[in-house]
Amino acid sequence: MLTARVPEPGTYGRVVRGKDTRWCGIVEQADATDDELAIDEINTAVYCFRVRPGAGAAAHLPRERSGEYYLTDVVAVLREAGYRVSAHPVDDAAEGEGINDRLQLAAAEAELRRRTNERWLEAGVTLVDPASTYLDATVQLGPDVTLFPGTILQGATVVGAGAEIGPHTRLVDCVVGAGAVVEQSNGRDAEIGADAKVGPFAALSPGASIPAGTVTGPFYAADGPEDG
Repeated sequence: MLTARVPEPGTYGRVVRGKDTRWCGIVEQADATDDELAIDEINTAVYCFRVRPGAGAAAHLPRERSGEYYLTDVVAVLREAGYRVSAHPVDDAAEGEGINDRLQLAAAEAELRRRTNERWLEAGVTLVDPASTYLDATVQLGPDVTLFPGTILQGATVVGAGAEIGPHTRLVDCVVGAGAVVEQSNGRDAEIGADAKVGPFAALSPGASIPAGTVTGPFYAADGPEDG
């Protein structure tokens, strides 16, 4: 079982250990005593079971006071049946964070965004303001790309070496050629050729293609093949 030590356990189940620190059990926040609520080691809900014992234990889960069945009780059932159970804390507590509501989802996304931006900064990409730059983990950036504040790159977007994107630009599943400049514009499933200059305030529809070296000028609208 994977666990984590966190400063604010919140609603996570606590990992209760015996005096010898060997694993003893998991107590859900709703069922925990005051002393158990003070425990900072939490269950991350990441388990590795041998298939047959795990399935057998799931068939013998006790019903909780709430009327629910807790998957966490599988671990206790296995231990009581004599199987060896161990709990391993992760080195980075953020790796074990769960998501139960929109607040926790926003926190997890912020951490992933920070790590993604850090990775690209270390790779030689310039993020003028990392805090206002949003990059999906699936985006690919070439060397010496510059991203200005308010840039949002999503999906399978690929940006070639030396290109400049932003400010306030959103591209989804787009391909941007090397040396291109795209400012204050939006595009989805579009292709922008090398050294092209797009925007400000351009709108690229799915399937749109801007030839290499093109200068669109402001308020440019490019339709895809299906739009005629």
